[in-house]
Amino acid sequence: MDRTEAISKEELQQLLIGWGCGQISSKELREWMELNYFPLHLEIAPDEAQHVQRAMHVIMNEFENVASSRYVPENYKAALIISKCD
Repeated sequence: MDRTEAISKEELQQLLIGWGCGQISSKELREWMELNYFPLHLEIAPDEAQHVQRAMHVIMNEFENVASSRYVPENYKAALIISKCD
């Protein structure tokens, strides 16, 4: 079933932390991006400022379009910093 609820900033941050700490694999992270971010009709952080929404789109777009074999788990901190651009 397709996801209908928006992706929150907190959800994305927890996902990135889980990946960076080894709780989920790069393959699992990419699969989540493909299943949850791909639906173009899905809202991304509707309660956040526009620049936060754009930052989240950049992060998720990169993870969706790059092969999981090229992910660098140590870079999760950089993605978190970008997602916290309040």
